[in-house]
Amino acid sequence: AITIPLLILNSNLKRYISTEIKNLKKIEQTHFDSIQKELESQQLEFETQKEKITVALAKLAEKNKLLQISLAQNNASNINQLKKIADHTQNEIKKLYSQLSSRSITSDSTPSTVGVLPSPDPTPDPNSHTPEYRREFVKEIYLHAWKNYKQYAWGADELRPISRSAFSWLDMGLSIVDSLDTMIIMDLKSEVEIARSWIEENLNFEKKDRKISFFETTIRIVGGLLSAHALTGDDLYLKKCEIIANQLLDMAFSEGRMPYAAFNLKTGHKENFAWAGGNVVLSEIGTIQLEYLYLAIKTGKPHYATKVLEIINILDRMQKDNGLYNVFVKPEPPSWTQRTSTLGALGDSFYEYLIKMWLLTGKNAPGYRRMYDEAMDAIMNQMVKELSTKFSYLVEIRNGGVYAKMDHLACFAGGMFALGASTVLNETEISRKQMEQGKKITAFCHEMYARQATGLAPELVTFSANDFSVGPGGSYNLQRPETAESYFVLWRLTHDQKYRDWGWEMAKAFNRNERVANGFSGLRDVNSGTLIHDDLQQSFFLAETLKYLYLLFCDDDVIPLDKYVFNTEAHPLPIFQSIDDWPVNITSLFPPATKNY
Repeated sequence: AITIPLLILNSNLKRYISTEIKNLKKIEQTHFDSIQKELESQQLEFETQKEKITVALAKLAEKNKLLQISLAQNNASNINQLKKIADHTQNEIKKLYSQLSSRSITSDSTPSTVGVLPSPDPTPDPNSHTPEYRREFVKEIYLHAWKNYKQYAWGADELRPISRSAFSWLDMGLSIVDSLDTMIIMDLKSEVEIARSWIEENLNFEKKDRKISFFETTIRIVGGLLSAHALTGDDLYLKKCEIIANQLLDMAFSEGRMPYAAFNLKTGHKENFAWAGGNVVLSEIGTIQLEYLYLAIKTGKPHYATKVLEIINILDRMQKDNGLYNVFVKPEPPSWTQRTSTLGALGDSFYEYLIKMWLLTGKNAPGYRRMYDEAMDAIMNQMVKELSTKFSYLVEIRNGGVYAKMDHLACFAGGMFALGASTVLNETEISRKQMEQGKKITAFCHEMYARQATGLAPELVTFSANDFSVGPGGSYNLQRPETAESYFVLWRLTHDQKYRDWGWEMAKAFNRNERVANGFSGLRDVNSGTLIHDDLQQSFFLAETLKYLYLLFCDDDVIPLDKYVFNTEAHPLPIFQSIDDWPVNITSLFPPATKNY
């Protein structure tokens, strides 16, 4: 029995090396030498660990021999001493085996061709049930991701951890700005200073010849800078924010139409996405209001909010399909173009911002609460379905019919339902039902994780015969934050321990399956026997997923929900407690408390 771990190690080592040799043949010749060197280094590390275990086994065998002699002599003193030594040696073997098994031999090459076995969880720490331990565990995950981004992709938007290279699509140091407030919350002072220096010296919005998304730049860059300013009081962040906000708003809007989805700051070219048929998307035009309203109030400059708030008024006045908002809007003049409603991709965060705009204003803009309640009535009646007494899920409505598909993106809704229900001025039967459904939706999202081989959720699922399965083409995992967000919100509102336990399962699953030598990488298939990584460390993994998991294990007074709202990129913004404190009067831009059209 003592030799079994060594035999397993030899078998695993041979399997790993065999797999890597096959994969290396597929890699370009130019990368071969460096990859081979890396494999030899890792193999040497395995051999070193193997040698340590061999020595430990020999020591244990010797102690066992002495134990047998003591037993024959009935020497009680020696027996007890030798048992302690043997137990200690066995524990050392387990630790070494755990360390060896948790290391993945990867070629650091093309991610789609590299397969590794999932690593086991580390030996449980006796303190692993405490929130302090779990919080530090999440922080260590963040630091592993961040430090590798610094080493291999500094200044770029995102890290490709397998190929150890950089990837940019906004060209604004996205992982730095997007995750700055995560580091502030984690009290990583030295890393915050490094990030601040880069922002001061390198974050500029000179007119680059690159198409950028109005929506993505707003929620990630504008939102990230506003949150950093709110948490530190450092005016550098607010000044940088104003510069980009002015450029974005100048480019996005033209008279009499919805804003453009994307534009090139250098050439002035503007467009809506071809995949959207030239239309604008509900979740994009309806998820920019929080940032610009906050900026308008903080700076005393109402022009930041004027046009973006009018979008909500236009949507409010448009005729709904059984109370539901469709996901595509013709930009000029604004009108619905397709009969598709969803809380998943293209619809999701619009609903979130209705309730959060009401909260941000200190509940002084009742028109947003009215719009939220009207939308929730329609969603509860038409889109919430029960899988069992424990689980509920959200369907899509297409051309009046039910399409039984749910994106992982929609898992934010559990937290949103609960937040909306818990903040009503007077509890009602409706708010109680919404709270219950928020819990059941979140419980289902936990099942999306628990039922997969890796413990990580797929991108989407479909439903039939009172069950669900991974949807076609949706088996990948992109490190998304929505379920972690709902765990965090529901923990804060209920203090039900299961939400912390579920979050702990999630954190370990990310660490076990997506941790690679140089960062964290998404998965191609959450149920594959081997792990095939996508070679991308998403900025929202640092900005959202890890922030929500960290806050899940913090005390309630760390970013309390009665004092902050999170934008859709998890950037916390302080709630304005009194309308009298506002330096500008922009209440006339809010939707009416009672619908009068």
